[in-house]
Amino acid sequence: MTLTKNPQQLRKLQKFYEMQVQQFYQRIQKWGKDKVEFVFTPNYPIRDKTGEYQSSILTAKILQKNADELEGIVDFFPQGITFFTEEGVIELQGPFSEEELIYVQKDKLAVIMRDSQTSPQLEDGWYWKFKGSQSKTEMRPFTKDVFWELLRECTGYSQEELP
Repeated sequence: MTLTKNPQQLRKLQKFYEMQVQQFYQRIQKWGKDKVEFVFTPNYPIRDKTGEYQSSILTAKILQKNADELEGIVDFFPQGITFFTEEGVIELQGPFSEEELIYVQKDKLAVIMRDSQTSPQLEDGWYWKFKGSQSKTEMRPFTKDVFWELLRECTGYSQEELP
Protein backbone atom coordinates (compact mmCIF):
# COMPACT_ATOMS: atom_id res chain seq x y z
CA MET A 1 0.00 0.00 0.00
CA THR A 2 1.43 3.38 -0.94
CA LEU A 3 0.29 6.85 -0.03
CA THR A 4 -2.29 8.16 -2.47
CA LYS A 5 -4.99 10.78 -2.48
CA ASN A 6 -7.63 8.07 -2.19
CA PRO A 7 -9.44 8.78 1.12
CA GLN A 8 -10.27 5.10 1.67
CA GLN A 9 -6.63 4.06 1.28
CA LEU A 10 -5.48 6.88 3.56
CA ARG A 11 -8.02 5.88 6.24
CA LYS A 12 -6.85 2.28 5.91
CA LEU A 13 -3.27 3.41 6.64
CA GLN A 14 -4.45 5.42 9.64
CA LYS A 15 -6.35 2.44 11.05
CA PHE A 16 -3.35 0.17 10.52
CA TYR A 17 -1.07 2.62 12.36
CA GLU A 18 -3.55 3.08 15.20
CA MET A 19 -3.86 -0.72 15.55
CA GLN A 20 -0.05 -1.00 15.80
CA VAL A 21 0.03 1.75 18.45
CA GLN A 22 -2.68 0.02 20.52
CA GLN A 23 -0.89 -3.34 20.29
CA PHE A 24 2.33 -1.59 21.34
CA TYR A 25 0.56 -0.06 24.36
CA GLN A 26 -0.88 -3.46 25.36
CA ARG A 27 2.57 -5.05 25.18
CA ILE A 28 4.28 -2.45 27.37
CA GLN A 29 1.43 -2.53 29.89
CA LYS A 30 2.03 -6.27 30.25
CA TRP A 31 5.80 -5.77 30.62
CA GLY A 32 5.40 -2.99 33.19
CA LYS A 33 2.74 -4.67 35.30
CA ASP A 34 3.22 -4.05 39.05
CA LYS A 35 6.18 -1.70 38.42
CA VAL A 36 4.64 1.00 36.24
CA GLU A 37 1.31 2.82 36.37
CA PHE A 38 -0.12 3.61 32.93
CA VAL A 39 -2.52 6.44 32.17
CA PHE A 40 -4.12 7.17 28.80
CA THR A 41 -4.88 10.63 27.48
CA PRO A 42 -7.39 10.24 24.64
CA ASN A 43 -8.01 12.42 21.62
CA TYR A 44 -4.39 13.30 20.93
CA PRO A 45 -4.40 14.99 17.49
CA ILE A 46 -2.20 13.53 14.77
CA ARG A 47 -1.56 15.30 11.51
CA ASP A 48 0.51 13.41 8.99
CA LYS A 49 0.59 12.78 5.25
CA THR A 50 -2.62 10.73 5.49
CA GLY A 51 -4.61 13.57 7.03
CA GLU A 52 -5.87 14.38 10.50
CA TYR A 53 -7.00 11.81 13.05
CA GLN A 54 -6.66 11.05 16.75
CA SER A 55 -4.85 8.59 18.96
CA SER A 56 -3.99 8.35 22.66
CA ILE A 57 -0.93 9.38 24.61
CA LEU A 58 0.25 6.80 27.10
CA THR A 59 1.99 8.03 30.23
CA ALA A 60 4.11 5.53 32.15
CA LYS A 61 4.86 6.40 35.78
CA ILE A 62 7.34 4.19 37.60
CA LEU A 63 5.80 3.26 40.93
CA GLN A 64 9.03 3.24 42.96
CA LYS A 65 10.98 6.49 43.25
CA ASN A 66 14.68 6.19 42.52
CA ALA A 67 17.56 6.85 44.93
CA ASP A 68 17.44 10.58 44.12
CA GLU A 69 13.70 10.64 44.91
CA LEU A 70 12.90 11.42 41.27
CA GLU A 71 9.58 10.40 39.79
CA GLY A 72 10.09 8.37 36.67
CA ILE A 73 7.57 9.52 34.08
CA VAL A 74 7.72 8.81 30.35
CA ASP A 75 5.13 9.93 27.81
CA PHE A 76 4.58 7.95 24.62
CA PHE A 77 3.38 10.30 21.85
CA PRO A 78 2.15 8.74 18.59
CA GLN A 79 3.38 10.89 15.71
CA GLY A 80 1.64 9.28 12.75
CA ILE A 81 2.96 7.90 9.50
CA THR A 82 6.00 9.14 7.60
CA PHE A 83 5.53 9.96 3.95
CA PHE A 84 8.39 8.18 2.24
CA THR A 85 8.38 4.73 3.84
CA GLU A 86 5.00 4.77 5.56
CA GLU A 87 6.54 3.79 8.87
CA GLY A 88 4.71 4.69 12.06
CA VAL A 89 6.46 6.77 14.71
CA ILE A 90 6.11 7.03 18.49
CA GLU A 91 8.20 9.54 20.44
CA LEU A 92 9.12 8.92 24.06
CA GLN A 93 9.73 11.92 26.28
CA GLY A 94 11.11 11.79 29.79
CA PRO A 95 13.03 14.23 31.98
CA PHE A 96 16.43 12.89 30.87
CA SER A 97 15.97 11.88 27.24
CA GLU A 98 13.75 11.85 24.19
CA GLU A 99 13.77 8.74 22.03
CA GLU A 100 12.04 7.53 18.88
CA LEU A 101 10.43 4.23 17.97
CA ILE A 102 9.39 3.37 14.45
CA TYR A 103 7.10 0.70 13.11
CA VAL A 104 8.80 -1.00 10.18
CA GLN A 105 7.03 -2.95 7.49
CA LYS A 106 9.65 -5.21 5.95
CA ASP A 107 8.54 -4.56 2.38
CA LYS A 108 8.68 -0.78 2.75
CA LEU A 109 12.01 0.03 4.35
CA ALA A 110 15.54 -0.66 3.22
CA VAL A 111 18.24 0.58 5.54
CA ILE A 112 21.27 1.74 3.59
CA MET A 113 24.65 1.46 5.27
CA ARG A 114 27.41 4.03 4.78
CA ASP A 115 29.33 1.72 2.49
CA SER A 116 26.25 1.59 0.23
CA GLN A 117 25.41 -2.00 1.10
CA THR A 118 21.88 -2.76 2.17
CA SER A 119 21.55 -4.04 5.72
CA PRO A 120 19.80 -7.34 6.42
CA GLN A 121 16.05 -7.11 5.85
CA LEU A 122 14.13 -6.11 8.97
CA GLU A 123 10.98 -7.89 10.11
CA ASP A 124 7.65 -6.15 10.66
CA GLY A 125 7.54 -4.55 14.08
CA TRP A 126 8.61 -1.70 16.34
CA TYR A 127 12.26 -0.64 16.46
CA TRP A 128 14.24 1.77 18.61
CA LYS A 129 15.97 4.22 16.32
CA PHE A 130 19.07 5.63 18.00
CA LYS A 131 22.54 7.00 17.36
CA GLY A 132 25.01 4.17 17.69
CA SER A 133 28.74 4.08 17.33
CA GLN A 134 30.30 6.78 15.17
CA SER A 135 26.97 8.67 15.20
CA LYS A 136 25.51 6.11 12.84
CA THR A 137 21.77 5.56 13.18
CA GLU A 138 20.98 2.03 14.29
CA MET A 139 17.72 0.20 14.85
CA ARG A 140 17.11 -2.37 17.58
CA PRO A 141 13.98 -4.53 17.71
CA PHE A 142 11.66 -3.40 20.48
CA THR A 143 11.80 -6.11 23.13
CA LYS A 144 11.06 -6.23 26.84
CA ASP A 145 14.75 -5.52 27.58
CA VAL A 146 14.71 -2.53 25.23
CA PHE A 147 11.53 -1.26 26.92
CA TRP A 148 13.26 -1.20 30.32
CA GLU A 149 16.42 0.31 28.80
CA LEU A 150 14.36 3.11 27.27
CA LEU A 151 12.59 3.79 30.56
CA ARG A 152 15.98 4.02 32.28
CA GLU A 153 17.33 6.34 29.53
CA CYS A 154 14.32 8.64 29.74
CA THR A 155 13.97 8.74 33.54
CA GLY A 156 17.54 8.60 34.87
CA TYR A 157 16.88 5.42 36.83
CA SER A 158 19.75 2.94 37.14
CA GLN A 159 19.71 -0.71 36.14
CA GLU A 160 19.56 -1.64 39.83
CA GLU A 161 16.41 0.45 40.26
CA LEU A 162 14.62 -0.94 37.18
CA PRO A 163 14.88 -4.42 35.66
